Amino acid sequence: MSRIGPVSSRVRDAGYTRRMSASSQRVDLGDVSLAVEDHGDGTPLILLHGFPLSAQIWSPIVPALESVARVIT
Repeated sequence: MSRIGPVSSRVRDAGYTRRMSASSQRVDLGDVSLAVEDHGDGTPLILLHGFPLSAQIWSPIVPALESVARVIT
């Protein structure tokens, strides 16, 4: 948990206007097809959202998190 402090300050400094760069793909899981975006490199960090939201809820924090982890939304 030592990364919480530095990451939270980077989230605050990143702002809401930075455009995220990601590779997008669809993953088929039997009857379900998921849209997945992959940001950054390193240890995977999976961010999930509930219905009826979308992965865009993570947009404000992904820029800071992708500097320390591979962020999958």
